[in-house]
Amino acid sequence: MDSFSPKKQAAGVLNHFVILAPSSSQNRLLASFIEKQLDIRCTVCAWADCVPLKTSNTQQILILIDMGAVPPEGAQQQLLRFNDVVTSIALLNADPTLHDEWVVRWPKVKGVFYRDTDELQLIKGLRALRDNEYWLPRKILTESLERTRSRHAPALDECCTLTKRE
Repeated sequence: MDSFSPKKQAAGVLNHFVILAPSSSQNRLLASFIEKQLDIRCTVCAWADCVPLKTSNTQQILILIDMGAVPPEGAQQQLLRFNDVVTSIALLNADPTLHDEWVVRWPKVKGVFYRDTDELQLIKGLRALRDNEYWLPRKILTESLERTRSRHAPALDECCTLTKRE
């Protein structure tokens, strides 16, 4: 079984990316491309073979889950499996119809890359994630913001109380 144990760097900065996907030449090429572009360790780990390890605060891991390789139920199982031991999760090869529930329900999902994401956008997004920023599509952010606003809309008397004179 494969495991991952990232090299130590400054706390707060991701220092190891793990592509959770079938071990294929395409995924190994992607890992190599990410390593060269971001100067960060990147490995491919097959679904069944990858063992999550508890990490210290200085070991910051981003899991890239290949959504094109598994059905949504399988991805949810992996999210459960890795939720407590990784810093961040990003969804790779996501379907453009992905609903914001994925991001709301799984707080460690900080990035989403659709199937048609080009290399430049992928690297730009991974760089942002490496620096502990979010990389989410506008559609998902808008849905989440609208849902949050509708739940927390102030009542009229909360925001506009009038004095007796008014």
